[in-house]
Amino acid sequence: MNLSVVMATYNGEKYIENQLESLRSQRRVPDEVIILDDNSTDDTLVIVKQFVKKYKLINWKVVSNERNQGWRRNFMNGIWQSEGDLIFPCDQDDIWHADKLEVMEKIMSNNSQINVLVSNHKNFYDNGVKKIAPCKNTNHLSKIPLKNNCMAVEYPGCTYCIRKNLALLSKKYYRDGYAHDDLMWRLGLFSESLYVLKKDLIDYRQHDDSTYSLESARMKTIAEKKKWIQMTQNFCVDLERFVENENLSSKIKMIRKLRKVQLWLRERAKLYEKKSLWQALKMIRFFSYYQRFRQYFGDIYIIFIKK
Repeated sequence: MNLSVVMATYNGEKYIENQLESLRSQRRVPDEVIILDDNSTDDTLVIVKQFVKKYKLINWKVVSNERNQGWRRNFMNGIWQSEGDLIFPCDQDDIWHADKLEVMEKIMSNNSQINVLVSNHKNFYDNGVKKIAPCKNTNHLSKIPLKNNCMAVEYPGCTYCIRKNLALLSKKYYRDGYAHDDLMWRLGLFSESLYVLKKDLIDYRQHDDSTYSLESARMKTIAEKKKWIQMTQNFCVDLERFVENENLSSKIKMIRKLRKVQLWLRERAKLYEKKSLWQALKMIRFFSYYQRFRQYFGDIYIIFIKK
């Protein structure tokens, strides 16, 4: 199988060389590495080009965007441009274990029913603390089931291996603003082809100035919550089109689940519009639909306490 690694970069000069070295050191050498720099204002692009030149990495392609597109679109462009049978999204500040590509390729080769494969990761912090997440390492491969909180994306995109056919299919269901990990996770889940390997294959850097940390902080406002609800309603519409169009075997079950999620989202939107304690109490019956249980209490805090 041909393997493509897709890295999206932006102002990552502080950590990027460690990540580049971990890619170069893979036991299973990737057939293609695409690095898309999103108009960085620091030396990220210089570091990348020097690294590629130093090690004569002829199968590494470096693209510099003329204007900033945002990490979501940058990643999707890279995924769609890649030519590999398997596609591996890659953040700029992590460190991949030397066997990541080797292990995931073997699983995908032996399991044609898998379109999206994710793995555990080892969170590591600037203070030296390390922690396996999101669950214990058992080396077990399992299918991720459809639950009420099916809009929850439980693994970061940097742990993904995506089969090319699903990556190409995603073009039909993409909207501006969708993150690659959200889209691929949900398409895999609703096509019953999303699996997890409970083994950590990357060191996942945790720091306060990461894109994820900054966006998570911004999410704690009424305006951002409303925006997330609207985006997720759009996702439900597009996922229902996906289930219908691709004639999936469990179509009826999937559509029923999506309709229930849409009901939860409508009621949650009412909570943010009305700011009513009665509406907040009504939301208790949708407790299992929240991505995490604490997010219900987060709604209460943002609406009635923080304001």
